Amino acid sequence: MAAFRIDRRARRVLSLLLQLQELPPAGMLALELLLVALAAFGDYFTSADAAFTLAYLVPVTLAAWTGGFGAGTAMALISAAVLLGVDFWTHEHATNPKLYAWNLFMESATFLLVAYLTAGVRHILASERKAARTDHLTGLANRRLFWERASAELARARRYRHPVSMAYIDIDDFKRVNDRLGHATGDEVLQALGNALRKCTRATDIPVRMGGDEFGLMLPEAPATALKATLDKIRSGFMDRARRRRWPVTLSIGGVTFARAPSSIDEMLSRADRLLYAVKRAGKNSTRLDALD
Repeated sequence: MAAFRIDRRARRVLSLLLQLQELPPAGMLALELLLVALAAFGDYFTSADAAFTLAYLVPVTLAAWTGGFGAGTAMALISAAVLLGVDFWTHEHATNPKLYAWNLFMESATFLLVAYLTAGVRHILASERKAARTDHLTGLANRRLFWERASAELARARRYRHPVSMAYIDIDDFKRVNDRLGHATGDEVLQALGNALRKCTRATDIPVRMGGDEFGLMLPEAPATALKATLDKIRSGFMDRARRRRWPVTLSIGGVTFARAPSSIDEMLSRADRLLYAVKRAGKNSTRLDALD
């Protein structure tokens, strides 16, 4: 039970830190400087040196967490200078300049170490979070990240009455590549399509590897003409690479544009999926599009 409470508190702290990352840089800097000022104020009017030395670590930790080691370094030096200034002003330590220099060095080193460790933990957590939300082979969004981003875009499309498009893409005869050329070549084929999706789409579009040889693509604020142009570029880019490498594959694509955003991502995927399988039944290697009012 105690371990559960600790884990729950750790999650709350992590959640708070993630929320603080959403603050604008100027707001975050103002908060950090305010915390330094509060620590200095408490340090000046009390004699609790150890406690207020630790208090200066709070803005250092926040700066390193939200801005990386560079921001943490700057706040560490500011905090160390303020702490030493308060000590000097209150005359609580010896007035020997060498002692003040030594204290400044030790306090700066301590704060810098905390900044370095905090930035390192942040980097590790960010890497693990990214790995959990992206496809390791293609670098595209996985289904979890796709669902999060697509749901937000769909809600925005409904709110502002913007068109939205969805496509399903399948690599024809992909099993033949794995069987004849090996799984390493199969991975190259998947990566080639992933690269084509990244190069031919906007930053606001959401390409995803659904699993196996199936890929998806959501295009916010994209009418039917934009969907067709994008899919044509993806097909051309991928097939150029396939012909050069002599891969025995083609693409089957189904895409749909909604003038009015539907109620769910499932509905969008279902309609695009039906068009894709209509292409499959008709002989593969083609694109079938639809537009709904």
